[in-house]
Amino acid sequence: NSFCTLLAVVGVRHRSKTEQSTMLSGRTAIRPFLDAALGGKSPATSFYCGVAATLAAQLAWYLFARGRVARRTRLAVNRFVRVVARVFIDREIAKAMKGITFKPVDRPSEINKLPENSMSHTAILDTLRKMRAQDDDYRDGTLSGTVYHGGDEHTEFINRAMEMYQWTNPLHTENFPSVRVMEAEVVKMVVDMYNGSLDDGQCGSVTTGGSESIMMAIKVYRDMARHERSITE
Repeated sequence: NSFCTLLAVVGVRHRSKTEQSTMLSGRTAIRPFLDAALGGKSPATSFYCGVAATLAAQLAWYLFARGRVARRTRLAVNRFVRVVARVFIDREIAKAMKGITFKPVDRPSEINKLPENSMSHTAILDTLRKMRAQDDDYRDGTLSGTVYHGGDEHTEFINRAMEMYQWTNPLHTENFPSVRVMEAEVVKMVVDMYNGSLDDGQCGSVTTGGSESIMMAIKVYRDMARHERSITE
């Protein structure tokens, strides 16, 4: 019994004052029970019981302290939901794939490797015009969520701006600082739209389109879950 008490006191030293008070109160409450249960037992039995009680207390503290059980339960539920949802998602993907069709494109000849002889500028432009004529015309107003335009005058304005920056590389901001400035201003505008502040650590990145933006957002949430919640799968 004295050894059991010694183990409890040693364990209490590594706890906070609140935890120490709780554990000492509990030890006082269960002491009569231990005396009755271990009365007449051999020292070896008392020793094993003390070790087992200490390990059980450590395990209980590890499982229930700081919401570990609730967090692990949520993770288990999330894994189960993902497994069940994956079946339905795969089924819908397979159904969507069956409904995807590609319109054929009439070409003078199919090119699968670099041609031995080059084409003239006139021939290239003529081929592009014939192929482009087979695409849907965005000006008919039938391409919802595909192409966004503001009319021919605005298109001409965009072409002039694109022509000015056609031969620039955003990766080399030391050579093209004006591109860096425009990207930074776009990021600042979007951060302000979401009531954020660069001083508080909000930031952003310019992507090449909507699909890449969605992928990058998912990556951010994945990295945040890995860093803040230790989720690695």
